[in-house]
Amino acid sequence: MIFRGLALLFLAFCFNSQKTYCQPFGGHPFSQRWKQINTDTVRIIFATGFEKQASRIARIEHALAANSSLSLGKKFGKINIVLQNRTMEANGYVGLAPFRSEFYTTPPQNAHLLGSLSWLDLLALHEYRHVQQDLNFNKGWNRALYYLSGEMGWALGNNLAIPNWFFEGDAVLNETRFTKQGRGRLPAFYNEYRALFIDKVRYSYAKTRNGSFKDFVPDHYKFGYLMCLQANEKFGEEVWKNTTQNTFCRLPLYPFSRALKKNTGITTKKLYVETLDNFDQKSVAQLAKPDDSEILNKTQKNTFTHYQYSYFLPDSTVLALKKAFNQIPTLVLIDGEKEEKISPQGYTQHDYISYRNGYATWTESSFHPRWGWRNYSDIVSLDLKTKEKQRITHRTKLFAPDISPNNMQFAAVEIDELQNNRLVLVEKLSGKIETRLPNPGNLYYSFPKWDETGKYIYVSARNEKGLSAIMKIEVGSGKRDTIVPFLNQPIGQLSIAGKYVVYTAAYQGFDNLHAYDSETKKYYRISHGLVGHYEPSVAAKQEAITFSQFTSKGNNLRLIPFDTAKWENASPAGLDELPQYHSKLFDQNGFDLPLKVDTTTLPATRYKQIKHLVYLHSWGLRTSHPSYGLFLTSKNILNNTAIELGSEYNANENTFRQSGNVTYGGFYPMLSIGSQNGNRSYYTFDSTSFSKFNETRLHVGSWLPLNYTRGLYSRYLMPSAYYSYRILNGDKAPANYLHTIELGFSFLNSRRKAYQHIFSRLGQFVKIDYLNSWQNANTYQWRALSEFTFPGIGRNHVFSVQADYVKDGNANYRFQDLFVYPRGYGRIFQSEMTKIGFNYHMPLFYPDFGIAGIVYFKRIRTNLFFDWSEAYNQSPNKKEFLGQYNSAGAELIFDLNFFNLSPNFSIFVRYSHLLNERYLNKSQENGVWEIGFPLVRIE
Repeated sequence: MIFRGLALLFLAFCFNSQKTYCQPFGGHPFSQRWKQINTDTVRIIFATGFEKQASRIARIEHALAANSSLSLGKKFGKINIVLQNRTMEANGYVGLAPFRSEFYTTPPQNAHLLGSLSWLDLLALHEYRHVQQDLNFNKGWNRALYYLSGEMGWALGNNLAIPNWFFEGDAVLNETRFTKQGRGRLPAFYNEYRALFIDKVRYSYAKTRNGSFKDFVPDHYKFGYLMCLQANEKFGEEVWKNTTQNTFCRLPLYPFSRALKKNTGITTKKLYVETLDNFDQKSVAQLAKPDDSEILNKTQKNTFTHYQYSYFLPDSTVLALKKAFNQIPTLVLIDGEKEEKISPQGYTQHDYISYRNGYATWTESSFHPRWGWRNYSDIVSLDLKTKEKQRITHRTKLFAPDISPNNMQFAAVEIDELQNNRLVLVEKLSGKIETRLPNPGNLYYSFPKWDETGKYIYVSARNEKGLSAIMKIEVGSGKRDTIVPFLNQPIGQLSIAGKYVVYTAAYQGFDNLHAYDSETKKYYRISHGLVGHYEPSVAAKQEAITFSQFTSKGNNLRLIPFDTAKWENASPAGLDELPQYHSKLFDQNGFDLPLKVDTTTLPATRYKQIKHLVYLHSWGLRTSHPSYGLFLTSKNILNNTAIELGSEYNANENTFRQSGNVTYGGFYPMLSIGSQNGNRSYYTFDSTSFSKFNETRLHVGSWLPLNYTRGLYSRYLMPSAYYSYRILNGDKAPANYLHTIELGFSFLNSRRKAYQHIFSRLGQFVKIDYLNSWQNANTYQWRALSEFTFPGIGRNHVFSVQADYVKDGNANYRFQDLFVYPRGYGRIFQSEMTKIGFNYHMPLFYPDFGIAGIVYFKRIRTNLFFDWSEAYNQSPNKKEFLGQYNSAGAELIFDLNFFNLSPNFSIFVRYSHLLNERYLNKSQENGVWEIGFPLVRIE
């Protein structure tokens, strides 16, 4: 049993560990009309009205393809890029199976994180580097994997051979290399490693590769950029081309590190040490004088904990947003060493909160129930006195709200589907947008703030060249004045204090607090720090400023006196003028590439979906216990048509079958048609032996996936209905043919969870299926699965109850057996069974320990369980009680990474003590050991 389990684990890992992306199937309606700009390099697919943006993306990708510097090889190919303009998420990716890219076109609010470049320019620069990577990595033994399993094999080879830090670090280097900004020039990009340096923390290469549930580890974007830049500067521009080309000519065990050593003489671990040594030396030289600031959050941090967005209340307490590895984002009141929880924050695209006159305000996400690419960002408001939370708007696209001094309006940033940006005024009582202020030049606004009079709103603004400014807008007329000029410099959250505007900028190379005096027109530097100071908030009486600063244990809130006598004069400067973020690598042709491309709009034509329904991309193994099979898979670029051909093995019935299926997701209910042919096995009510026959099944079906996620809870509902015509052959076939109806219903409701939470600590899952043949009233099957989770004793503990039920009619024909039997037992001959499982999950250790780059243990947890079940056999004349099949035991579950791949992989070793002596043979022990995958119904 154990060796069989290990074999299945290995096969499942090999074919299921490639990088995947959460792309909603059938996320757009059939009525959605698409256009395309189709060239020899890219096909940009977009909605009507997006022609100008699509053309610019195509121009940039062509310029990148033509630029040979920092090349990874000579392979070129065409990529499909879909512009998703109805989602509020700011993201982008290049993926395989199928090979395509998607740009989520709504820009992020916080310019310190990704810069103030045009969002689509940044995506074009970054994501096209991934295209070049994928094309040039399809060679050698990776090419053999492609022949074996298509693009899924290609993706698997990429991820087995090339570390994730190189994929993203090289892409960040690309965006920095070709622009005056890019993340490599942003001071905020280095905060985490600077904080680790100050706190004298350095993690092993293995821990940096795999992450941790215990400690904060900088992500592979930052780690990768430092590594890629270090090697380029030390060994020359050809280093990564030579290394990656040699990687796929070597055996798959440590191929990248061995190729790097061949080309440079050092391994990846040695490069990591040299990179951090170099970074630490630069940090020593850049250490700034300490501030006379104090920490506001006095509570001891037992795990990584963030405090952000602080505001003084009239009683001198401080409102802030707190989030931790073991706690979801929550508004808290801080009073010295005391903290009071006020309200958790629901799902949001941007966790920024603002405060005025007793009300805290932020945005939370909502979703179209059916179309996955349509989501919204709505204003919510919290009365701190009554703790009553109110959703102000519904199905809007708003960000960064700020309530007016008279508590009657909200100022917020609106971003529509065509990337038009506006400052809007929302009436508090009705939730309606009253006014959309004019925005000549379509500047991108962030973090609006009312002044004390309610006559003006201050915003940070970005133009299409990536330059940022601070603007003062008159509410009545919409007239705007630029008070801080446009510079190549990200500007984030503002705080207005009389004649002063306080904000974060890096005029001297570090993100520190600065101020602008609107009367004298002078600029000042307020604070000093190697690690950035963000989210300033000036107390109402202007006696102090609070801000957040990152440490290795998370953001701290700090307080500094509002003492203008200590402020220093500071002249604004662009990031490209700062020597600490410069490299000789950036002084070559192609610099500032987006500003040099042709601006004329390319011709667009209609993209006809009917011509692009088939994209055969993969073939390979798929595992979903009790079924294991080989499949041929097609999925089109718009992800609304899927075709599968396959052969699978049912472990419960010990049979094989072949199948074909076509699914279309462009209608409100999804539609599916398909066929299956193969052997089946069953037993009758008067027998305990299997009878086998051949079954051909033709089916047509429909289901309706609905998403009602909102606030703190993810909610999904899915009714389904199938009609099947079954042809049965064989001497022992229970019938000649059957007409069957299959009705299903599933529901999932789960509360938001924190990073260390094993599952949602408050969730419900129910799935009910009814299968029936109208030819015979006794040919039916009821199936019900359910799980309910509850908070355990510890903050990361979860108690869950699973209740399952199955009942088959007493006709000779039996529907497929998909029941999950009590742990430790095999298949039980029955026609009706009830099972209730009790589970208590809790973490034991966070070892952060790896073995030779093959396996890395991030968490070891346990599950104590008890399964109770009863089984019956129904004959035409009586219902026979077969007995109880109970078991108790424990699972030791390992959350780990194989070969440093980023998805966490969970494996259990289980001991089940069987409590039903009747079930056991004389030679059988009542203890059963198993190895496998945990059953997860609620994430």
